[in-house]
Amino acid sequence: MSTMKWILGSIASSLLFASSALAQTDTQQALTCAIPSTQPTQLEKLVEPRSAEESARLQHAPHATKRLAKHELQIGWSSGHRLFKDKPPFLEGSLDGLVWIYCGYSPALELHLIGKNDEQGFTGTLVDDAKGSLLPGGESVLFSPNRKLYIAYSQPDGQDGETLSLYTRSGSLLWQGYNGFLSPDGTILGNFENLHWDLENKLIAEITPNSQKKSTVALTHRNGKWKWVPITNLKLP
Repeated sequence: MSTMKWILGSIASSLLFASSALAQTDTQQALTCAIPSTQPTQLEKLVEPRSAEESARLQHAPHATKRLAKHELQIGWSSGHRLFKDKPPFLEGSLDGLVWIYCGYSPALELHLIGKNDEQGFTGTLVDDAKGSLLPGGESVLFSPNRKLYIAYSQPDGQDGETLSLYTRSGSLLWQGYNGFLSPDGTILGNFENLHWDLENKLIAEITPNSQKKSTVALTHRNGKWKWVPITNLKLP
């Protein structure tokens, strides 16, 4: 089970960062547990616990953030620290458990991202550096330009594709759904690409359902509900 979960996470990361081109820019800040590939055709992988990549990311973290032991992370914040302890049997072999992975810190956002791998899949937790509070995270998170909203990617165990979750900066869930369009029977019609925030803090994505012409959609709040609304012509069965 452990091996399969890491494979699922790696596939999810490769889809997310290769096709969606999720990136940190001057107007939108991102945190991720993925390791950028050095070649365009190479699959991206996730940071693994106690790896050289995790150690390198820990070195850039503030407030004595470090791995205290094989299965224990200390995340420092401005007035204290939080401990993240793995739970046996640590996803070894075909067994379940819980493993935490340090994924990085953003000075601009004042947030740490901690990857969480357990029997439910791969997700994450954010630690607020100013308050020490915990916020829901994901394998990757992308903040809107005004930093009042963020989208988080997670990979549920056994699901073909990622789940997207939209949160306020305080961690309140506004919307959650599949990373693409599904038919009524659950068939995947298409996955989102080039997911990003525009300058008006609206979440935009591209999709090519059933090999049709590529279309652009926006996650829009209408009549009390969040829904993907076409910006360009889009036909679904």
